[in-house]
This record gives sequence, structure tokens and C-alpha cells, in this order.
Amino acid sequence: MFICLPYEAFICVDAILRTGWRVVISHKKLLEWTPSHSHEHTSDKTIVAAYQSMWFSPFIAAVIFVYVSINDPLKLLFAAPVLIMWMLSPFIAWWVSRPFPKYEAKLASNQVTFLRMVARRTWAFFENFVTQEDNWLPPDNYQVRPNNAVAHRTSPTNIGLAFYQT
Repeated sequence: MFICLPYEAFICVDAILRTGWRVVISHKKLLEWTPSHSHEHTSDKTIVAAYQSMWFSPFIAAVIFVYVSINDPLKLLFAAPVLIMWMLSPFIAWWVSRPFPKYEAKLASNQVTFLRMVARRTWAFFENFVTQEDNWLPPDNYQVRPNNAVAHRTSPTNIGLAFYQT
């Protein structure tokens, strides 16, 4: 969050200024709460797009760097790590926003057989126990031992799975 602080501050100040302008001066677009520039680069997920949309962070880092370099260069030793982070914040935001690589599970034939058996048994539970007797609501569980018994209560998970089955 600290890395993106200049960008977040810029977005908040922009929203405050837009709201002030609309409420006090223009009296137009009073119900428009999503800035128009927030949807510009939604499909373009490149580093260039990240720097274009988060341009303020490197800009303010460069301005502070120049200011500190001229006025008190010794303080640059302490400011440099923060300024470097702010300079790299669009890259860091792009890097952490990349999608995870999709891995395909490589299952052995016995694992596939086991999973298919579990799936069949799961759906068989709903086919056997979702009846008119319980108003078409799936029971919470079915007890096999010590005696066969159906729990005539339900759960949101079971209701959702029953909806999915139909």
C-alpha cells in the first residue's frame, strides 16, 4: 500500500476536485461517481499501460528527487529507497497483477476412477434423498452406522448443490 501511496493520493485528490467542481460550479454529472479514466486500460495489461495509468507516482518521485537533490543532498540517502519504490510502483503493480499460470493436473487412471466414483456417489446422494417428503430440500446428512437415519434438516451448501444438480 505504501508503494502505491502517491497514485492513491492522486486518485483521491482528483475525486475531491471533480466533486467540488461539479457541486459548486458546473452542477453537471453529479451522479457520475466513476471517473472516466478508470476504464481506459482495462483490457490492456502491459507494463506500458501500467505506467500510463499510474504516471503520477514516478512523476512525483522525480519531482521530490530533484527538490531534495537541490536543497539537501544528504537527505537523499534516506529518501532514495522510498523514491525508488515510487518510481517502480507501476511495474510492481503490474507484476503482482499478472494472472497465475494455469496448471493442468496430471492424474493417473486410478485417480480418475476414484474421482468419478466419488462424483457419482455425491450426486447419487441428492438423487436418493431430495424427495417430496422433505419438501425437495436435501438432508444435511445420512447416518449409516449404527443405524440408517436421515437428518431432516438442511444446509445452504446442500441447497446450493441441489440447485446445481437440477
